[in-house]
Parts: sequence; structure tokens; C-alpha cells
Amino acid sequence: DIAQGFAHARRYLNLDTMDPKALERQRERAARAAQRAKREAADEQEKKRRDAEGLWLSGSPLTPSSPPVRYLLGRGIDLRELGKLPGAIRFHHAVWHDHLKRKLPAMVTKCQTLDGRHAATHVTYLDLRGGGWRKLGDYALPEGETKRRQKIIRGPAYSLGAHIQLWKGAVPGKLCDMPEGSAVECSEGIEDGLSYAMANRGARVLAAGTLGIIGELRLPPTVSRFNILAQNDADPEPIAALEDAIRKQQLRAKAEGIVRTIGQRRPPVGIKDWNDWLRGAGA
Repeated sequence: DIAQGFAHARRYLNLDTMDPKALERQRERAARAAQRAKREAADEQEKKRRDAEGLWLSGSPLTPSSPPVRYLLGRGIDLRELGKLPGAIRFHHAVWHDHLKRKLPAMVTKCQTLDGRHAATHVTYLDLRGGGWRKLGDYALPEGETKRRQKIIRGPAYSLGAHIQLWKGAVPGKLCDMPEGSAVECSEGIEDGLSYAMANRGARVLAAGTLGIIGELRLPPTVSRFNILAQNDADPEPIAALEDAIRKQQLRAKAEGIVRTIGQRRPPVGIKDWNDWLRGAGA
């Protein structure tokens, strides 16, 4: 019985016999503990953010011969055609891999808040195989289970609603300075976003890093259309994650009193993602 349960809890905590002053002291202690926990969580988040920023800053800005540029070229993304190397992407020669327990070369990409502050770093581990740079391949975990651990996000990208600025398109400047009525395209992965930019040079293209972050991503009130560059997934899990991201963006716009269309763009049926379409893979 819920009423008896509450009565028992009050007796167990001595709330029935505690005088009002003692009860107020207990409430004050609880409030101080909550504030302390909040400060500690904020300090921990800031530490992770600073560590992620340091990782990115210790990487090298891209040059035409950088491993990330060569890796992307192998994916059909020729940055020379864009005429500019994305400033958010850098190369780091040695980033720690938690499962392999060693450092590996990686493409490190800045995740930033709406005002341009560094929030997290997206890491894509690279491997030099067959004379070319590729994503890190499959490997066996110590217990014998085979999994793919090619990418990771270091830092509080999710809680800060951060985005990866891939291509500014026809309107230069920060995302927060975009003019009224602007449209923004957002992919889950870096490769899909750059593939879309290859064919749509005037578009403002972002990446989130994960489907979950798409739902948390912060946008300025001047953005009236937000298009998610979706994939043709058959797996129920990413389908549900995409629907959840759309719902969260719709609720956020409504809560902020912003008239904004949340849309999807997809490759043709039979082609899984935008990079496959760029490379001519699939149906």
C-alpha cells in the first residue's frame, strides 16, 4: 500500500519525530550536498572539455598530403574540388585507443557549441594498409569478441549540443550568425556530410558524430529549415534513433517558439548512405 509505504519511510527517516528546526537543518544539508554535486559535475565536464580541446590542438592542420585528406580521397571525397581544407579537421599521429591499449594515428575533428566554443573532439582512427589510409579495421577484443572500434567522441558533445562545422557554403561566419530564413544540412558522420557538400557547394553542412547528438544539437533561431541527411538503414536501432532525434528537434523548436521545419534527405532506394552515392556504390 503506497500510503503505508510513505508512512513507514517517514518513520524510518525520523521525519515524524523530528522537530521543525532539525528538519530545516536536514533540508539545508541536502541542498548544500545537491549544490556540491552540481559543481563537481560541472568541473568534471569542463575537465573533459579542456582535455578534448587539448587533443585537437595538439594535432596538425590539414595539408594536401595529410593522412585524413588521403583517407577521404579514398572515400571519393576530393577536398581539392571544394577548394578548401576543412579547418575543423586535423591529423594526430598518436591517439590512445582504449580497447587496443596503444596509440594510433587518427583524424581528429572539432565539435563546437553554437557560439564556436570547443566542446569535444571526434576521433576517427586510421590505419595505413595496402599503400593507402583507411579507417581502422576489425580486431579481436581480449575475450575473443570481434567488434569495430573505429570512432569515438572525447568530451561533452552530447550535453553541450555540439556540432561539427564541415562546410559553410554560401554564407560565411559562425552558425550563430546565420541570417533569417537559413537552411542547415546535418549528417551523422563526417564522410556523409562532406559527400553532400561535394555536390552542394552552397549548403551549410554540419555533422553530429552520432544520431543521438543530432537530437541535442543547438541551432540559432534564424534557422528555419533543418534537414537531416539520413541513411537508408534496415536496422531498427538507427531507425528509432533517427525518429527520436527528429522528435527532440521538433520539441526544442516548439519550446523556443521558433517556426522551423525538421526534414529528411535520403539517398535513392538501394543506396545506403551519401558517401556510397558519391562513390557510385549500391543499386
